[in-house]
Amino acid sequence: MKADTGAVIDASGKNEQVKKVFWTLFVAMAGYVMARVVDPVTA
Repeated sequence: MKADTGAVIDASGKNEQVKKVFWTLFVAMAGYVMARVVDPVTA
């Protein structure tokens, strides 16, 4: 599941709000995945 972030940002017309939402979701998912990898019991 690879996403070309450059293509996503270009498709959004370089809209700052879209970029903020995208990165917020990206960081949240990355944090969740890291929590699952590091400590699967608590997550």
